[in-house]
Amino acid sequence: MGILKGMYDAIIIGAGVAGSYAAYKLSSAGLKVCVVERFKLPREKLCAGGVSIRAKELIDFDITPMIHKSVSSIKFGFRNDKFTDYQSDKPVIFTVNRKDFDYFILNQGKDIDVMDGVRARNVEQQRDSVAVELSSGDKIQGRWLVLATGALDNLTKSLSGIKIKKRRGFGVEFISHKTPVTPEIYIDFGFPVNGYSWVFPRNDGYMVGCGNITGNGRELTDALMSFVKLKGEYASDNVDNIKGHPIDSACNYKIKPAAGRIFTIGEAAGLVDSLTGEGIYYAAYSADILANTILDGTIEPQKKAAAFNEVIKKEILKEIKRSYSLARFINNKRYFAYSLIYKSSNLKKMFFRVFSGQIKYSEALKGSFILKKAGVLWSERLGHYKKKKTR
Repeated sequence: MGILKGMYDAIIIGAGVAGSYAAYKLSSAGLKVCVVERFKLPREKLCAGGVSIRAKELIDFDITPMIHKSVSSIKFGFRNDKFTDYQSDKPVIFTVNRKDFDYFILNQGKDIDVMDGVRARNVEQQRDSVAVELSSGDKIQGRWLVLATGALDNLTKSLSGIKIKKRRGFGVEFISHKTPVTPEIYIDFGFPVNGYSWVFPRNDGYMVGCGNITGNGRELTDALMSFVKLKGEYASDNVDNIKGHPIDSACNYKIKPAAGRIFTIGEAAGLVDSLTGEGIYYAAYSADILANTILDGTIEPQKKAAAFNEVIKKEILKEIKRSYSLARFINNKRYFAYSLIYKSSNLKKMFFRVFSGQIKYSEALKGSFILKKAGVLWSERLGHYKKKKTR
């Protein structure tokens, strides 16, 4: 390794929401923090840019300067037909530009050393510290290392003790500069075959995209173009400038995102909602859990990783598992599932509240008669199909 450049309390690799919020929390508590980001800041981040009400309430400073539109209404449809919507009495989703939003969070920190345009090449875990070799040839050292490298993470694969198995979906999107902009989100369950399309309002137009929870991204561009053609109102000069990105979510709730003095948070740990694709809340929440774990003086250093893993499992991974189960139910029989939402005001309200982050999946599923009824109907249809197939 190269010349030792400095010793930090925490080194954070990645300056997205997870890394930036972790840097803010730790530096605000007086820790010496270094953030390493491979791109020059502020950097682009492909994302619909929806901050749920629970994410906004979790972040402990005012994000109002970054908000483009405050949304209280979500409109649902199926192949640009069978429209239904739900209106809240207050805004529940707030749209942002991720390039500005992520950088804004990072700048709330105190005396953070930022090394941007630099890659982390190698990590060496020692007894009381972690050494990181940079693409510049320099070496930095910290008491704790935080990996917030997003879906395109490569470092965790080579680290012993960290076990993260993720399923990969994809998203594609573009900006339509259509005006005037209506502060309403539109979700269409007709495109693609195992996901949905979205339209999110921003100050400069609409973010139009589609995504899936499994499979590959090759078919998504065609699905997005079919959606745009059918919708017929979001085409723009940018329609040919479609960009794609992976969406990773944890396969089960037995993963171990921390080992020794190394912690993995946010999308690098697969902490993404499989149904809605939301990662901002879990990015900030996992950063919050990380900071609390590191700062908790009652937890011995050698036990902090295990304590972190346990809280992540309890507070986040079980919710992600529920989101995947519900996503599979909807995607396997999309029209049937959407018909239930379309016809039932109770189910529509519940889905809206889950989608906007007002309630957890555990709260929605607990004692929900309409979901139990949906499960019975689904089982009956599946059983009928299997009997018909064996005749």
